[in-house]
Amino acid sequence: MIGIFDRVGVAAVPTVINPFHVVAVFASETEYTTEIELSILDPQDKVVFNAKGPLKLQAGKNHNFLAGIAGFKVEKPGTYTVRFMEKGNELARMEFPILIVDQKIPQPS
Repeated sequence: MIGIFDRVGVAAVPTVINPFHVVAVFASETEYTTEIELSILDPQDKVVFNAKGPLKLQAGKNHNFLAGIAGFKVEKPGTYTVRFMEKGNELARMEFPILIVDQKIPQPS
């Protein structure tokens, strides 16, 4: 999995996070076609986003799986999980906290 952030700061909840992409790189030693399921789980492990898509793998090559996400609503702060599944088996997961942060810019004294 490739990531450019490991946490998200928001001013308050509920909120909507700006559009973002989740990208995963898969490889295989054999050639086959499968379906990959991407889920985002909230801090209580409730699925709050879900997408599925086909992935055709060729032996010895890397293949990207890309999901663009817009309008992702966050109801509560805490640690969220991005999870990839294939046929009920977890392939990978990454956790990222969503934190409430003070976004005021300190004024010079």
